[in-house]
Amino acid sequence: MSESQHWPQVRSHDALDILASIHIIEQKFHLRKMPPNSAVVEERTVEHEEKKPEYKTQIVWFNVLLFIYLHLSFLYGVYLGLTSAFWKTSIFAYIYGNFGGLGITAGSHRLWSHRSYKAKWPLRAFLCILTSIAAQNDIYEWCRDHRVHHKFTETSADPHNIKRGFFFAHMGWLMCKKHPDVATKGKTVYLDDLWADPIVRFHRRFYIPMVLFFCFYLPT
Repeated sequence: MSESQHWPQVRSHDALDILASIHIIEQKFHLRKMPPNSAVVEERTVEHEEKKPEYKTQIVWFNVLLFIYLHLSFLYGVYLGLTSAFWKTSIFAYIYGNFGGLGITAGSHRLWSHRSYKAKWPLRAFLCILTSIAAQNDIYEWCRDHRVHHKFTETSADPHNIKRGFFFAHMGWLMCKKHPDVATKGKTVYLDDLWADPIVRFHRRFYIPMVLFFCFYLPT
């Protein structure tokens, strides 16, 4: 018996069918490892991003002029403190300014934004006054922006998105109109606990007169 008789004869078209089957199995195995419709989703996302119009920053010139005035006033105050003001006045200004910072850190930030601790109404009222010294928006608006910032960090819905630059993230955002996504996605952030606090509502209603009194009139 010849050697060829010990092995089955494989025809050429049978070999092609086997190779085609192997190729189909490899394709199915590869698709299982990929997320479903991943190529389609990626393509649609890129297409959507390309069609989305680029947002142009809108400067609020009143806020720009206000910032310039406030910082020039601060520099002038430092000059007076070093040249002609009584030392007691300089110490009072330093302590009073730090009280304003305490209103933001202990009040607007830790208490109302993050609910890090509980406080009864006398402490909340005191922190509300200190927040007015800082003049960094009313408690409700400050906390709203901060919660939106945490939920949508480094996106167009982030009020002070660092991707728009160092200056914008620290000061510039206060001198520009908010991106439309900030208002749109900000509506999804829970704020009912803030509005339930009568002190927060009071501060939002009387923010301007409280700032004029505690930030500008009382220190003078």
